[in-house]
Amino acid sequence: MRDADRLRRLPGHVQRERQMTPLTPSTSRVSRTLPFRPSRHRPPHPATPDRASRSGGGTGCHSHPFAVLSQAEIGIPTATIARHFGLSPSTIQYTLEQEHARADGKTCPRSGRPPILSEGDKRLILRLIKRDPFIVYREIRDQSGLTASDDTLLRLVKSSGYGHWKARKRPFLTPEVAAPRYKWALAHRNWMWDDWMRVVWSDECSVEIGKGKRHRWVFHLNHTNKKYKKEHVITYRKSKGLSIMIWGAIWGGGSSKIYQMVRDEAFARNGYSARSYLDVLEGNLPQILDDTNRIFMQDVMGNCL
Repeated sequence: MRDADRLRRLPGHVQRERQMTPLTPSTSRVSRTLPFRPSRHRPPHPATPDRASRSGGGTGCHSHPFAVLSQAEIGIPTATIARHFGLSPSTIQYTLEQEHARADGKTCPRSGRPPILSEGDKRLILRLIKRDPFIVYREIRDQSGLTASDDTLLRLVKSSGYGHWKARKRPFLTPEVAAPRYKWALAHRNWMWDDWMRVVWSDECSVEIGKGKRHRWVFHLNHTNKKYKKEHVITYRKSKGLSIMIWGAIWGGGSSKIYQMVRDEAFARNGYSARSYLDVLEGNLPQILDDTNRIFMQDVMGNCL
């Protein structure tokens, strides 16, 4: 069918549009999708003065309260002022009533978001913390009935002078062991700096191959089966590796060398015993205590010096 015949079969408004635009191969292909209907989408309306003022683009009374007051002082009715700024009369009336609370014609600060925790909630949380210092955030929410997040609780803790720290560790001491240590501390509580500088402090420790390595981090996909892949894991030996015991001492202004302790062949599994400790003291302590003014610290059930 020729283009002219197809054009005569179209509706009237489409014929007029087609007569104004010559048919081309591209337009003839488009005609296969007819009947043609104009788009129902309309362009957006331009912003009216009222919309512009409410969106912050105009001259609302919140941005120019002084202009509203000036027009009211010269006797312009509230309704006229409202139409001028594109606002409701109640908004203009409220602006005039709040004039006494403004400073230099500036808008009063907004009240802002209400606090998440009331004063009673804060006191309850602090009581829970004091009663159980090891309580966790989840338990605080369960016992208080609040839904505050961990960050909110942490901010309250910090603002109240508290802190949330890792608990320090120390050796467990029975009352029988703690009593002589406390007695020793009371006996030396009046020592001065020079007195403590004369004390020789010693200690021993074990060094084992493979222990104390820094923890390594690895990149892999977040799938459960990926973290156990051979190329993503670090192996270690289940049995203990070769180890040695070393001993050393420090005092005010000096330190000893690091000495390796000798194993006791008569001890179980050729390990270290009290004889090994006495051997290192007898072999090295006389050179350290060549100055009779020094005092060796020997910790034996609290009888330290």
